[in-house]
Amino acid sequence: MGADLESVCSGGRGGSTFAARTISGTQDGTNVTFTVAVALTSFQLFRNGVLQVTPGDYTFTTGSGVTTITFSVWPPASDELLAVWGDHE
Repeated sequence: MGADLESVCSGGRGGSTFAARTISGTQDGTNVTFTVAVALTSFQLFRNGVLQVTPGDYTFTTGSGVTTITFSVWPPASDELLAVWGDHE
C-alpha cells in the first residue's frame, strides 16, 4: 500500500470534525500488522467498506503517536483498509 491518504471534513451538526486515513503497511496477503500515523484511542476500521470489530477482527495498540493494528486474518492485497475517527467539539 502506498502513502497515506487523508480526508478531513468539518462542520455539520455540533461542529464535528472527522478524519479518514488509509492504513500504512505492506499489504501482500501475508502481513497482518498495519499502522496509522496518529495515536488513536477510539476509531472505526473498515475493510472493503465493512466495519470491523475488535477484538474479533483486529486488535490495536497506541504509543508514540502511532496506532498499530493487527488483523486476526491477513487482508489480501486487493482489500481496501480505512480507519475513521472523529473529534466532537
